[in-house]
Amino acid sequence: MLQERIRLEASVSLESRKLPDPYPFFISDSKIISPITGRPAEESISRGSMLDEIEYQAFQDIQSWATTHKHGLAFWISPPESARSSQGKIIISELEKSRLFNRSVLFDCQDGDCKNIANKIQREFNGNGVAYLDDNELRRNPIFVNRSVAVQEWLRILSKIIPEELQWQMIASGEDLVELERTLEWAKGYAQGVRSEEDFIGNNPLSCPPSSAFKVMSGERECVFCPICKKLVTVVVLANKIQCKECKNFGPAM
Repeated sequence: MLQERIRLEASVSLESRKLPDPYPFFISDSKIISPITGRPAEESISRGSMLDEIEYQAFQDIQSWATTHKHGLAFWISPPESARSSQGKIIISELEKSRLFNRSVLFDCQDGDCKNIANKIQREFNGNGVAYLDDNELRRNPIFVNRSVAVQEWLRILSKIIPEELQWQMIASGEDLVELERTLEWAKGYAQGVRSEEDFIGNNPLSCPPSSAFKVMSGERECVFCPICKKLVTVVVLANKIQCKECKNFGPAM
């Protein structure tokens, strides 16, 4: 589906430039729904590994929370993982009735930083001493805030906990939404073969390979970012490896 490909390429572009990635979901019939496919978002989540399963269960918790509350805020933190990225990622989800608006933000961190970040968020927003003890526990358990929180309030708190000044400023000013529209226009032309990479693909490592967000099957897959070519390319998936069709580089299929 062309729209899915365009959105995926836009997300890859934003992450490769270490910019916020905003995207909405809708709530209907006790499910979180993708506005692009009109299908439950859970259908696009891979469950092929233990890590995938942990993240799938975390998503189920977010879905259960979002479909039983009218307002609130959720934070899901993905710590660095050797098979994916040396960076951490936080997804901030704002719930307003039948809409869940998400912003994905990558950040630099060291071992143990994500647990400290999560515990600080827990204390600041919920005022309790619940502590995360390891990365899998953190990855499995989102943080929920069962009240409306203005963007300015959660930005003020997060900017003190996670030092990503440019990204927080973009969100505060609405520049993240402007950049998303600009990137989607580029991705539309890129998907149709009429635009080049220009300045839309950066050198920042992706938070997880695009192929890990979907069910991986043998055969060809498009829109995978090759770390050697620095391009969105077609790869061949063979068992537990992928091969870039441009530079023939091999890597693990996540």
